[in-house]
Amino acid sequence: MERLYSAIMLILAEALLNIQGTFALIPSEIRQYIYALGILALLSFIIVLLLSIKKKIRFFAAASGIIVSCASVYLFVIAPYAGTVSLHPEGDPKAVVNEFFTDICLEDYEAAHALTDSRAAYGVEMIPENDLEECYIEKLRAGYSYEMIGEPLVKGLRASQNVKVRYFNMPSTGMDVKAKTMANLDDYVQSHPKDEVYDEKNNYLDGITDLMYERAVKSVVGGGKSYFYSFDLLQVEMEYTDGRWQIVMDDELRNVLNGGTDNTGTFCENAKSDALSEVIYIPKTYVVAEEALWGPAPDQALFGKTDDPEEVQAVVDTAWELLGDQELSWSPSIKIVHGTYINYYCDDTILAITWRQRINGEYCTCAEVKILDPSQLRRKLSMDTFGSPVEQTASALARQANAVLAVNGDYYKYRGNGICVYQRELCRAELRTTDTCYFNTDGEMLFTKAGQFKNADEVNEYIEANDVLFAVSFGPVLVDNGEIQNVGYYALGQVHEGYSRSAIGQIDELHYFMMNINHTKATPDGGRIESIAQYMYDFGCQKAYALDGGQTAELVMNGYPVNPVDWSSERMVSDIIYFSTAMPETEEAE
Repeated sequence: MERLYSAIMLILAEALLNIQGTFALIPSEIRQYIYALGILALLSFIIVLLLSIKKKIRFFAAASGIIVSCASVYLFVIAPYAGTVSLHPEGDPKAVVNEFFTDICLEDYEAAHALTDSRAAYGVEMIPENDLEECYIEKLRAGYSYEMIGEPLVKGLRASQNVKVRYFNMPSTGMDVKAKTMANLDDYVQSHPKDEVYDEKNNYLDGITDLMYERAVKSVVGGGKSYFYSFDLLQVEMEYTDGRWQIVMDDELRNVLNGGTDNTGTFCENAKSDALSEVIYIPKTYVVAEEALWGPAPDQALFGKTDDPEEVQAVVDTAWELLGDQELSWSPSIKIVHGTYINYYCDDTILAITWRQRINGEYCTCAEVKILDPSQLRRKLSMDTFGSPVEQTASALARQANAVLAVNGDYYKYRGNGICVYQRELCRAELRTTDTCYFNTDGEMLFTKAGQFKNADEVNEYIEANDVLFAVSFGPVLVDNGEIQNVGYYALGQVHEGYSRSAIGQIDELHYFMMNINHTKATPDGGRIESIAQYMYDFGCQKAYALDGGQTAELVMNGYPVNPVDWSSERMVSDIIYFSTAMPETEEAE
């Protein structure tokens, strides 16, 4: 009896040491019973204490009984989750891991998914869009082999199994591809007349470096040298849920299934510019993964704030490659509001400028941005979920998204009007009330009018045909095809009254302009729709669209408002539109 009592006390002691981690594993409905039992035990202990004071019972005997009871509850309810008492769940975790890697080797990815706790696609499942991507993916799929190491370590409802995995490490091909590209180019130069290689400025003719790179990839990757393959010892974690063992898809395992990369698609897109970076100077392509919930963090050293327009112009001059043959609507001759500043940010992938000026007596905050790649124009929803009840300020959402520049969206959660698209999915289809602004994979703004569609099927056809990523519904359309749109009656936004306004427009390819007109003491009426339409047109917008106004109207740069928000208080909202840098954080640090 004494040994049994000691064993139970040891179990209880271990429970107390691991109580925090243990409770996280216990289903909520069981935890409720445990809490109730705990309260009951505490009350019993108090009663025993009171009775012992009155000498009606022996305190030690009664208290021991309560402790033993609590330990028994732990033994049968809590301890299995902590691993202090062994459970014997059905199935062999080692067999599950073996089956998973067998499925990967056999390219049966659907069966592999069924054995994990995640349905997120593996990089090895990527569908190639060209011959070079196919070359990489074929090697990745064919390159897997594995060896089970030892027996699984089982602790309650958790287990781990060591596995040695061989896989095709895509980044390991980089140096060889680069060297082969340079060798191919040298051979081409030596074997062709100069005018078939260079133009009059000694730049390579179009297509030559691309061709040399393509040949290098097919030769190097297709050859599949032994040192392109990595051997990783993985500790595959498992949990026993729903009556079966499931593999936990952690970062280490996901990296192996992505061929040693964070994202196989992004690797394939960036591999070319990496290989050619030392051959000749070419603009390097940076892409923010479509599925990413936030962009790379911008380099804080590249933000600036000044009242000197020439300082900003000096920054603009460094962005000649990003701007190409486009010109900014901003210029040093713009007269900013006295006592305010021009804010700016510039790296190889984005140039953003904000300033305040009075136009026809109205207090306007303007923002202009040029990006390198369409993936830098993005939408952020609160909690990254359509319909989330959580609302946040625009600045908080912008900081979460690592936004360089952000503008408020349509505040979709406040009203049920209009068409809403998020992550390519049609989330709401109220078709009669509002004009809709769509943003596609090319970074183009597209419009449809209220009542244009008859049903949700037509909207889905439009989304698919135009490769739409997201859409907002407030409106109206202000400028389309370079022409100001006449607005008569419109259901939202008190269009013909003085009100704080917000709008987003497109000047040119990957070149955007945003404006807020806000209430101030000097301009208490805000602005009218026809005013902001005219101003967006005057700043060169070929397309422009009104966003939610009033207290929602807000422009945010580097995580803070740059316009005078109504009543000096940010509204809690559901969404923003934002622009991010595409520079990987490691390169920014360098």
